[in-house]
Amino acid sequence: MVLWPTVDVVGAGTVLAGRLALRARRAPPITGDTGMIGQHTVVDEAEGPNRRAQVEGAWWNLRGHDQPLHRGQRVRVVDADGLTLIVEAVAQEEK
Repeated sequence: MVLWPTVDVVGAGTVLAGRLALRARRAPPITGDTGMIGQHTVVDEAEGPNRRAQVEGAWWNLRGHDQPLHRGQRVRVVDADGLTLIVEAVAQEEK
C-alpha cells in the first residue's frame, strides 16, 4: 500500500534532478574570463604600463582593443588573453 506511492515520488524526484543537472551542464559558462565578456567596468588605474579595473569583484589587467585607456573611462570586455582582459571604449549613450 505504501510501496507504489513511494516509488512514484522517488522516481519523479530522480527524473527532476536529472533534468536540472542536464540543463546546468548544457548552459554556457557564466564565470571566469568567458563569463566576463560583455561586462562593463570603469578603468581604475591607468598610470604607466598598468591598466587595471575591478570586474566581477576581482582586479584584472586591461589592454585596449584598438585605443589607449584612460582612468575613469567606461569600457566593455570583448576578449581575454590569459590574465589580461581586452576592452573597448563604451559610448556615453550605450550605458
